[in-house]
Amino acid sequence: MKKFNWYMISKNRDAVYALAIICIMIFHCKSPKNIEGGLQILHSFKLMGNLGVDIFLFVSGISLYFAITKNSSWKRFYINRLKRVWIPTIIVLSVCYLYFVRDRRFLSYITYVTGIDMFIKDSLVIWFITCITVCYILYYFVYRLYLRTNWSIWALVAALAVSIGFNAVMSYAFPEFWKSTEIMWRRIPIFLVGSYMGKAVYDKKESRLSYVHVILLMIVSIISVFVWDSFIADYVSKRYLYLVMAVIFSMFFGIIGEVKQLGPVFRWLSPLTLEIYLVHERIIDALKMKHLDNNLLIMNMIAIVCALVVAKLLLTFEDKVIYRKK
Repeated sequence: MKKFNWYMISKNRDAVYALAIICIMIFHCKSPKNIEGGLQILHSFKLMGNLGVDIFLFVSGISLYFAITKNSSWKRFYINRLKRVWIPTIIVLSVCYLYFVRDRRFLSYITYVTGIDMFIKDSLVIWFITCITVCYILYYFVYRLYLRTNWSIWALVAALAVSIGFNAVMSYAFPEFWKSTEIMWRRIPIFLVGSYMGKAVYDKKESRLSYVHVILLMIVSIISVFVWDSFIADYVSKRYLYLVMAVIFSMFFGIIGEVKQLGPVFRWLSPLTLEIYLVHERIIDALKMKHLDNNLLIMNMIAIVCALVVAKLLLTFEDKVIYRKK
């Protein structure tokens, strides 16, 4: 049986990014409050779309290894990363601030668009952007650790132990603060795993798993979620199940990327993933304010179409006006 090569995640990253953002959009779509019968299964699959964020963090860790390998300047590395993330974020949140927020004080605007509200107002508007920024900052230290230990598995174990220990200490010492921000801190481990796997992907190492093994593991992981929800129902510990699933689904999405017929769709969606993430949920909020949530199916379809169009226009604006690309 054909073995899975870790490089496939990078080779087919368009597919991985595209399928991850589709998962996130499905997760953000609104569903009825009272769900019964067979629809509960579909709703559980919808909630599983949250895994798309973990996939992004895993693949981001891998991508950072490629970026620093191609350009050894840490200054240029951070400038490029932060520009790509924060320029569209500030643009989108500036518009959202004018539309959604009544407080017109400049300080209120600054805390809103920079994500500081997450720490002072329990606002999760751009928690992922704050999370990825923290991951970028951590990457310098994580990379140095892995490099000095020659990518020893024990270095990864140590990094994970520190991250999990940090969560345990924070939940005990500052329970209220941790409760409002754990959505970010609990996802740091998957980024650490992705950062560790960057070298294996770059070196095109072959795994011990075949394509069939990957597919079987994906099916088992999905079943595990249903079992977890039925018998354990603990959201916090479920995050660590998602850590494993993010790796498995990234591998599976990499395999799907081999389907050439889907290539044009993946290549179109992949560059838009950040912009789609930023605008999709905001568009849903705007539609709800217009009381268009009487028919959730139609509202969700409108939101998806609008998100794709707005994301494309925003990326075009960034390329033409900000980056001056021809």
